[in-house]
Amino acid sequence: KTLASDYACRAADRGIAILGGMGYSAETDMQRYWRDARLMKIGPISNEMAQNMIAEGLGLPRSF
Repeated sequence: KTLASDYACRAADRGIAILGGMGYSAETDMQRYWRDARLMKIGPISNEMAQNMIAEGLGLPRSF
């Protein structure tokens, strides 16, 4: 989940950069892809919470 959402956000950010101002327009699908990619990073749990759960399972100390 963490890796996939990071790559989706990176791809969506680059798509917005390529399209420029039209990337934010509701006329293009890019703004929907960007919004959905951002949602993957925070829902249902954030990437940081997922990484903490993985670290706990591996017996590693928490990052905070």
